[in-house]
Amino acid sequence: MKHNILLLSFLSMTLIDSPSHGAKNDDSLIEWSDWSDEAFKRAAKNDQMILVNVGIEVCFACRWMEEGTYQVPEVAKLVNDNFVTIQVDANARPDLGERYSDWAWPATIFMAPDGEQVLGVRGNRRPRNFIPILNKLIEQHANDALEPDSLAPYAAPQKPAETALTKIRDGIRSHLDRDFDDAIGGWGDELKEIDDVGRIEQLIYRAYIESDTKSRERALKTAYAMVKRSDPVWGGFYAAGYQGWNEPVPEKRTGAQASALLTYAWAYQMTGDAVFTKAAAEVDRYLHHWMLTKDGTFYTSQEDQPENLPNGMKPLEYFALDDKARRQLGIPPIDHAVYTDLNARLIVAYARLYEATNNEGYLITAKRAAQQILDTGQHADGWVRLTFATDALQNDDRIHKLVSTGGPFLRAQSHMGNALLALARASGDKKWINSAVRLAEGMRAKLEDPKLGGFFASPVTSSNAAIAPRKPLEDNGVAARFFHQLSTYTKNKQYDEVAERAIRAVAVPEILAREGRIVGNMAVALESVTGSYVEFSVVGTDPTDPKAAELYSASRAVTEPRKILHYEAPGRYPDSGKPSLYICSPQACSRPIFNPELVATEAKKFRNFVANVSVASNK
Repeated sequence: MKHNILLLSFLSMTLIDSPSHGAKNDDSLIEWSDWSDEAFKRAAKNDQMILVNVGIEVCFACRWMEEGTYQVPEVAKLVNDNFVTIQVDANARPDLGERYSDWAWPATIFMAPDGEQVLGVRGNRRPRNFIPILNKLIEQHANDALEPDSLAPYAAPQKPAETALTKIRDGIRSHLDRDFDDAIGGWGDELKEIDDVGRIEQLIYRAYIESDTKSRERALKTAYAMVKRSDPVWGGFYAAGYQGWNEPVPEKRTGAQASALLTYAWAYQMTGDAVFTKAAAEVDRYLHHWMLTKDGTFYTSQEDQPENLPNGMKPLEYFALDDKARRQLGIPPIDHAVYTDLNARLIVAYARLYEATNNEGYLITAKRAAQQILDTGQHADGWVRLTFATDALQNDDRIHKLVSTGGPFLRAQSHMGNALLALARASGDKKWINSAVRLAEGMRAKLEDPKLGGFFASPVTSSNAAIAPRKPLEDNGVAARFFHQLSTYTKNKQYDEVAERAIRAVAVPEILAREGRIVGNMAVALESVTGSYVEFSVVGTDPTDPKAAELYSASRAVTEPRKILHYEAPGRYPDSGKPSLYICSPQACSRPIFNPELVATEAKKFRNFVANVSVASNK
């Protein structure tokens, strides 16, 4: 099973310009290198195999592997004598984290001297299990008997999908539906991991676009189950757990907090049940107390136990204690790095929570984080950097060096783009749309494939010589959703073409089959594109007019996943002499609405409109 694990952090917004920050693994017995041209060239020159160690900070198996296997002298000697060793933090290099996420964390990837993958090993291995693997590979290399790994990551397809988008959408729906647990909610059997909310959102789209009651029931069943996985003492949401929803793994990842907040916002709007606003407030309490930086962004994650937990005590036993007892035993370490993609997911969640609850504090939190990232991390070309260092990071006992390559990563751009549009919808401030356009153009210039469409995970440069370029399925799904919405906000139809090309570039059968259930973001993109949009345009000469604000507020409160909401000057719509609202889909428009109390009723008429797919989609 594939794990796409994302995390994030922040405290004084100091950009990472040096090769590494916050690393305390200088005494490691392994001579680790960064992922670089130099490392691959050295392997080829010296005819040495390559060992790539991929993991994240909040990963107990990664720490066990580092401390209990790589620090064993016999293991270290075998590795140092026979391999060029590369260590990768999957959060700081999301292009590589996504590439090797099939092997979970830690992922140990072995390559021939020319960079061809010969073996991938999943998870923590003890020395008694790891040494035989090393010896076998060393023997195979000596005898020129290394064989390519049939499970090696796929490269970017050389031909876009030509199937109608509705057929691709329906295929993904069927796959996710088969994996859904109708008894207790969520996907899969024992492990219930909610690190990305895409799978839940696609159910919400289906519920509203097609009045699908079963999708609604499934989304709410999962949301109610998630409420039970909260920390009643410090707040926050546990991202994963075994035995169904029981036995949570008490790691707290910022990406999972974002998923919880977004799910609770949708669920509250769908039901009006205060259990969801209370659960959201608990996640917010945790984030503001433990994870908030002084500049308004958020740290990455918190581990599942303090460093010196008494022998025999399990993490769940620690988290069963009250606040005082926990503090006496110590505080679980926090990863004090900051990642744009994870902050962007929180921005989306807080903006949606504001729309659902009208709690101004949530919007303030979202705007502050977004502005800080733009002010300190946006390049002159429009794209935003992924990683930020913090003062507190210098004291972190990291198992991976935090390395910044300086260039743009798709994951940061696509999530930040959606965050900017979420703020535009929630606030009505056009500056967020302008920022989104600037980011979109930088993203296209650096990452888009102009020939086949879609976006590469990182810029294709000489460092890709040994490793084939890759267009990640899920990150392209996020990008497609961003450009589809941006097209409606800007009336630039070229952006819609970018969205469709991004889907077709990666949504080919062999990749969809390989990704398994990790297709939530692509599923949402397809629901969005094939279900089109419902545009709420508040028209008037003065957007500060209280009557215009009332229409905007009433529109913001409407539960509609396809909603595009903005102020608009007269032009497309007539000047009525007073603020008016028009609700439109590609097929129909409402009459002008002047009374805010009529907005919800008029919006319901657009529930069952489904867009006509483009000519290109009907190939």
